[in-house]
Amino acid sequence: MRVSTSQIYDTGINGITRNQASMLKTQTQITTGRRVLTPSDDPVASARALVVTQSQQLNQRYLENQKQAGEQLAFTESTLGSVTKLIQNVLDTTIQAGNTGTVDDAGRKILARELRSRYDELAALANTQDGEGNYIFAGFNTATRPFPTAAISSDAAGAPISSVNYAGDDGKRALQVESSRVMPVNETGSDVFVRIRDKNGNLTNENVFESLGNFITALETTPFDAAAFKTTYDASLGNFNAALDNTLRLRTAAGSRMAELESMKTTAGDRDLQYESTLSDLQDLDYADALSSLSKQQLILDAAQKSFMAMTQLGLFNKL
Repeated sequence: MRVSTSQIYDTGINGITRNQASMLKTQTQITTGRRVLTPSDDPVASARALVVTQSQQLNQRYLENQKQAGEQLAFTESTLGSVTKLIQNVLDTTIQAGNTGTVDDAGRKILARELRSRYDELAALANTQDGEGNYIFAGFNTATRPFPTAAISSDAAGAPISSVNYAGDDGKRALQVESSRVMPVNETGSDVFVRIRDKNGNLTNENVFESLGNFITALETTPFDAAAFKTTYDASLGNFNAALDNTLRLRTAAGSRMAELESMKTTAGDRDLQYESTLSDLQDLDYADALSSLSKQQLILDAAQKSFMAMTQLGLFNKL
């Protein structure tokens, strides 16, 4: 069979081009560290890698949400700790004021001034903002000051009165921290300061601001009426105990969610490492094999180029 010069030329060029393409692909694999550069390189591995990558991305979003939820819960738990300490102080002062046998009018005024300071501190805690300026006890209305009017003022007769107006809502902010777990990250001002629950979880009629304001009024009222004071004292003592139980319950719940998050973080972190390992097995390059292949491809290319040069130099006069 006769072979034309053009056939020889085309065959040689095509062979060299194929070898160069193979070398380029191997060099790209070595540069990127990836065995699978396109789906056609390994359709099965590519399909599995896509599924694993999507699962990993979802898991990483859960990790981010867990971190964010942990930060918000930690801040809320810490603030509830301050509220708990403050209410305990109010309770101790109330018990001290109830000892009418040793506390006179001057002593009651001193205790009233102290409780006024505690009232202002409680109002400040109720209006706590996080690092981004969000009011943590405002529900969904994080840009709204939840207790804008929490203060003790005086009526027309000069008697102290407590004014409370909750401007937030009952929204529970939550984050998806696992595929089947949506975690609340806040407590509302109404649950912490307005709708107080006792240690059994039952709603009381107590509003901690109004209860504190009423007790301050009883301490400052003159002339002192022992019977009226006893009535207010008994009610206030019960209300402050309920408020203390309530904040302890809410703080414990926040702490429990934080502990749950730590367990989730560990699991999600382990899962992320497993995804990385699986993707490495599916996609990553065996450098020893790749370098060996590159050497062989270089030898083949050199041989193809030499063969092509030899064939193109053949002619009738070379035979003479």
